[in-house]
Amino acid sequence: FMDREGKRPVRRDTIFRAYSMTKPITAVAALQLYERGLLDLDDPVANYLPELAKVTVAGAKPGAQARAMTVRDLMRHTSGLSYGWGGSAADQGYRKVNILDPEAPLEALTKKLGGLPLDHAPGSAWKYSISLDVLGRVVEVVAKKSLADYFQERIFAPLGMQDTAFEVPEDKLPRFATNYSYSLGKGLTLLDAPTTSRYAKKAILHSGGGGLVTTVDDYLAFAQALLHGGSWGGVQILRPETTALMTSDQLPEGLSVRFAGRAIKQLGFGFGVSVWRENASPFGIKGEYGWGGAASTTFWVSPADRIVVLTMSQVMPRTRQLDLKIKPLVYGARRRGPL
Repeated sequence: FMDREGKRPVRRDTIFRAYSMTKPITAVAALQLYERGLLDLDDPVANYLPELAKVTVAGAKPGAQARAMTVRDLMRHTSGLSYGWGGSAADQGYRKVNILDPEAPLEALTKKLGGLPLDHAPGSAWKYSISLDVLGRVVEVVAKKSLADYFQERIFAPLGMQDTAFEVPEDKLPRFATNYSYSLGKGLTLLDAPTTSRYAKKAILHSGGGGLVTTVDDYLAFAQALLHGGSWGGVQILRPETTALMTSDQLPEGLSVRFAGRAIKQLGFGFGVSVWRENASPFGIKGEYGWGGAASTTFWVSPADRIVVLTMSQVMPRTRQLDLKIKPLVYGARRRGPL
């Protein structure tokens, strides 16, 4: 059901909160500008956002110099930024200024960051963060338009992604799924109803890290474009070599994705997507890439098998139960013959 109380079934055109599945789209936007020669991956971010020119590292000795945060760092979460979830000095600062304030634009976010310390020196660690939100602001500055307008003109319209946006207009609200919270003892409880959701209002913060809503067919078109070397439906949004760069491990030697304080050594990171360095059943196979969202949406691509899979639900906190049940079924069927 897209609405459990109303017993309304999910349809192909049901609109889901994509949350962090926004990140690969923001990475593609920046890579399009890279292809056009408008930015370089190893440029300091401060070249585009001067407010970040003098950021320091929390706990660093006075006068200590860290290398500059680069565009590449933003794309692969090695920027030194954080999300404000932990207990570090950087995290505390993020919470104090409400870094992801939905009532303020991206420009305000990066200006706040200019007065906050980095969690760690750029390039020294992988940490999930607001890096792709900052990258979204870089896109706005370079393209000289809002992230919403850039997405629409360069990605959504070309790929026919008619229902992907930072907000849900009134005429589409009947197709917008309800979001639920799950807890032991209580089970599922309503968390975000379509008509009262912040997505039902005009978006002020165009969050490149987690702001989009989408449908199965819309996101499938985007993921198919990644699988097919940047092209889908007769439209090319990235060159094949750029797509290969995005979907291959870009982390420096010795770094890997970390969650809950634990390094997952088999898991690297490209630009906006995680990449499995080796088989790690049932979680992934070598070369598989993808990412998920906070409301339990996931997409993954296996280049070796030429397949794309989306699992779409709306439950928080994020759970992988659905895609971990589906993944062995899909791979098992593929190994036995054509799907």
